[in-house]
Amino acid sequence: REAVREVDEAPVVAFASVDLLDLSPGGEAAFRTALENYDRRVDAVEEGLARLLRDKLTACQDAEDMFRVFARFNPLLTRTRVRTAVKEFQLRLISTVGESVQRLQSKFTQ
Repeated sequence: REAVREVDEAPVVAFASVDLLDLSPGGEAAFRTALENYDRRVDAVEEGLARLLRDKLTACQDAEDMFRVFARFNPLLTRTRVRTAVKEFQLRLISTVGESVQRLQSKFTQ
């Protein structure tokens, strides 16, 4: 919730004092500075979300838990930093799903 609020407020905070119609060199410099500030704020939010995602995935006990976490974070998976955090767990998820499938197969073949 805090991250959503941060993202919602980031453009307002970054561009509130910039005259977007000022095309002078000073106006362009102010706009570039505001854009850099905005990018830094969004990067910080993304890093926090990636850290939270990694923590939640690390705490998962099985594939079902991992899929729940992925479903919750799905809208954010278009962001590069968040997607990178997910890649770290792809092999673990594949392995966990494989183990779950083997357990189910052995349960129904006995």
